[in-house]
Amino acid sequence: MKIILIIISSYLFILNQLQAEIIYNKNNNVITLFELNEYSIRYKEIFNEKISREKAIKNIILMNNTINYISKENEFFLKELDQIIIQNNPSLDLSNKILLNMIRFIFIKNNFISEYFQNNLKTEDVIQSIEMIKEIQFPLSSNNCLTVDKFASIDNKIEISNALYQFYKNKIKPSIEINEERYDLCLENKTISILEKALTQVIESRVKEKFTDYIYRSVKEN
Repeated sequence: MKIILIIISSYLFILNQLQAEIIYNKNNNVITLFELNEYSIRYKEIFNEKISREKAIKNIILMNNTINYISKENEFFLKELDQIIIQNNPSLDLSNKILLNMIRFIFIKNNFISEYFQNNLKTEDVIQSIEMIKEIQFPLSSNNCLTVDKFASIDNKIEISNALYQFYKNKIKPSIEINEERYDLCLENKTISILEKALTQVIESRVKEKFTDYIYRSVKEN
């Protein structure tokens, strides 16, 4: 029994040493092996793709510096953000700083996207999102989508984008006019999800420069 306890203690000691092993230490940025592994695992879970060691280290530095910058410049915002995160993730382990900062970072980025959507969205953005989707058809109906009369295609992208813009911004039921006849644009939940995902990608490209400037400014000021 005593031997088993010694083996377990030795294993835990080695494990703790490995977790505490510093793999990056530069310009006041310190990253341990444990933090790198934790970030890589969580990244795979969230984004469903693997991340290279170099990119993970870069992301951790940017993420940590951004959060540190916000905690200094706008502590109230960070506290509000954490309350929202906890409400949406009641089982979140707040002691896991890597995961907490990842969720914070995602929320901050989404805030840029939301701000653009609310204040700067253009029909050109909607057109681009439609063009990103291959082989999509838009059912048209003259009787409130009880039956489908025909399908609109990418050739009708201007009319479709105008209808979708009003749908996104003002929750107006989408309809378009073709050959002087007005049709309801019938959107299933799956289609709406595909369209919104494409639009989010377009908006991400629009706010990328602004968001990048923000996070790199946080790096300089930390």
